[in-house]
Amino acid sequence: MTKRITAITISFVLLLTLLSGCKLKLAETGGFIGASLQNEGKTENQSVQRAVDTLKIAYNNTDSLNPYLAVSTMNLNVISLLYDPLVKLDQQYKPHNIIAEDIQLTPQQCTVTIKQGVHFSNGLPVTANDVVYSAHQVLTEGNSYFGLLSGVSEVTAADSRTVVFTLRAPDRLFANLLTFPIVSEKNPTIGSGRYILQGSGEDVKLTLNPNWFDGNKSQIKTIELVNQLDKDTLIYSLKLGTINYVYSDLSSSEVLSLGISTQSVPLNHLIYLGINSTKKLISDARMRKALNLCINRAELVGGTYALRAAEAHTPFNPKWDEVTKLNYKQEQDYTAAAALMEELGYKPESKDSEGYYTTRQGRLRLRILVNSENASKMQVAKVLQKNFSELGIELVIETKAFEEYKTALAQWNFDLYLGEVKLYNNMNLTALLTPKSKLGFGNIENGELITANNAMMAGTMDVKQFMGVFDKFTPFVPLMYRSGMVSFSRDTFFEAPATEQDIFYNIEQW
Repeated sequence: MTKRITAITISFVLLLTLLSGCKLKLAETGGFIGASLQNEGKTENQSVQRAVDTLKIAYNNTDSLNPYLAVSTMNLNVISLLYDPLVKLDQQYKPHNIIAEDIQLTPQQCTVTIKQGVHFSNGLPVTANDVVYSAHQVLTEGNSYFGLLSGVSEVTAADSRTVVFTLRAPDRLFANLLTFPIVSEKNPTIGSGRYILQGSGEDVKLTLNPNWFDGNKSQIKTIELVNQLDKDTLIYSLKLGTINYVYSDLSSSEVLSLGISTQSVPLNHLIYLGINSTKKLISDARMRKALNLCINRAELVGGTYALRAAEAHTPFNPKWDEVTKLNYKQEQDYTAAAALMEELGYKPESKDSEGYYTTRQGRLRLRILVNSENASKMQVAKVLQKNFSELGIELVIETKAFEEYKTALAQWNFDLYLGEVKLYNNMNLTALLTPKSKLGFGNIENGELITANNAMMAGTMDVKQFMGVFDKFTPFVPLMYRSGMVSFSRDTFFEAPATEQDIFYNIEQW
């Protein structure tokens, strides 16, 4: 009864707001991503799924649908329906050939053979020149895919169906980066995707591409594009049925479910504890290991991120099949942490009346730098503060607005910091391990660690062997990998294994 009254109240407030012309904003939840966990999957109204042949999704008509000009997430999602890549990644980060028929890797080259019979929507065949042209767009700064091919020094067409990527360094997972859209060299607005664009102005829709190479038999025959200039109104449009499928990367602690069905979308976004190894207190790897042993990752995921994240026991995505097979887990272990502290000279008898270690300089204290504009990160810091205090280390939370936070990082003005980075899908950690890189805050030069990373990238060292080196030095502490979410309207639901690159991953089977 309470739930029903709440639902009626929400609907009434929403109606009043719409009638008054007020702008609706997604609610902040004080640090918790407010997804209704009981709605993962079907709602009560969807116990029987009805046939749906039309989807209504959001797009921005002031933004482009050219992959290399578009900037909005809404339009980039639409683009995944209009343009196909060479490969797609599934939720375990395994590549599956789409336009590519075969991919051969050597230490210095990746050779891609294009499938026969793949055509653009205008009927022209997809050629190696089109792939080379598309790759050059990726390499041009200012587009949404820039950086994806930063490890490539040259792209050439060997013949009409063969493309050669020359690599700057060996990369056994380079195929995972071939997810950029392939456009026609002659007309970049033409793709080879599952759908084609029709209409103009306010009447714009996607229809099945009759020339799609894999014979699209999706029951979704039409996808209506609904102009949504303000992303803050997306969920309310979903509630009203104006649109019936929405994606969010949950980057801003949004309330994304008010009785709507949802499914998680794995992201390659690592949230980690950065460490300034130049600081005397944490210059010894044993102290960094002790900090790692204090952390309750289950509490971080279940509390601060409301299960919209996955525990990270390695620096790699836990969904990645190589990590899943590794079955590696770092449990919270205060006994082991205390033993390391004793090795460092911090004896139990040196603790003060509140249980904190003390030295001649006073209480053992570390400062953690946190972006005050991210409520979820603030909650993470509070959990870490509690975890460390139970060992005997006082954690002082220093909050700064994002621009000031970035300045403090650049100046290495911190002991610890909470960071988040979107890793490329070849799982390359170089930027996090190299002091001179844009993300190497607080790192010291470590040749052994860099060599191990390069060896893993080249395939001469496996993930388990790399973790042996990583744990030896613990340059930073992985905490979790964040998830995004797709949400459905009440009358729409599909089993959609959405990915960050393609939220319509298997729409041809819906």
